[in-house]
Amino acid sequence: MSVRVAWTLALCMGSSVACKAAEEPAVADEVDASTLPADSASADDAEAPLRALSWLPAKVFTGSDGVHTFRAPLAVYDGRDDLAVSVADPSVVEIVKASLTNPQGDTGAYYLLTAKAAGQTTVTATSRGRTASATVSVVAYDSSRYAAGAARYTAGAGTDPPCTNCHGGPTGVDHSPATLSGIDDQSVATIVTTGIVNGTPITAVNHAWALSDVERDGIVTYLRALPPKGF
Repeated sequence: MSVRVAWTLALCMGSSVACKAAEEPAVADEVDASTLPADSASADDAEAPLRALSWLPAKVFTGSDGVHTFRAPLAVYDGRDDLAVSVADPSVVEIVKASLTNPQGDTGAYYLLTAKAAGQTTVTATSRGRTASATVSVVAYDSSRYAAGAARYTAGAGTDPPCTNCHGGPTGVDHSPATLSGIDDQSVATIVTTGIVNGTPITAVNHAWALSDVERDGIVTYLRALPPKGF
C-alpha cells in the first residue's frame, strides 16, 4: 500500500487503524533547507495538461517535547520540473526531501517535516504559476508523556495486552505518522479509547481501551514520535 493510499484512508475514515504498510521505516536525505526543488519531471509530465497543485495531507499534525524527534510526511502532487517547496516559519519545522521505498505508481513529491518548536506554520508549493499550501500544527507536549505512552504501548497494563501484540513489527497495522499526520490529537485519542472510526466500530479486536488520562495522552505522544513508515 502506498502512503498516498494510506493517507486517503486515514483522512476519509478519520484513522489509520485499517491500513497496513508493507514498506520499511523511513530514511530521508540529510538535507536541511527552508526551500527545496523537487526532482525533474519526465517528458510525458511536461506535455501533460496542468492541473491544480495539491498537498496530501492538506492539514498536518505533529508535536514537540524538546527531547524526542517528531516527524510528519506529506506530499505534493501535479508539480513539474520547476516545483519548489518552502516553509513559512522554519523555526517551527524543517523540511527535507524524501522518497518512497515502494512507490507502486505514487507520483507525489515527498517531504518529511521535523518539528523544531510548538507553533503553527504553512508549507507552500509553487510550479508553473500555480501555488498550493498546507497548514502545519505542532503541539507542545510535556516530555513525561512519551515515557507513559511507551510503557502502555509496549508492556500493557493489568490484564490489558500491549499494543505491540497487533501493531508491532513490519507487518503490523500502521499507525505511524505516515498515516496519522492528517488527523488531530483528539481524533487519535477517540479512536484508541472508543474503538470507533468515523462512526464505525472496529470489530476485528476489542479496541475500546480503558486508559487513564496519562496513558491516553502518552499513547498519542508516543505514536506521533514513531518513525514514519514507507520511506
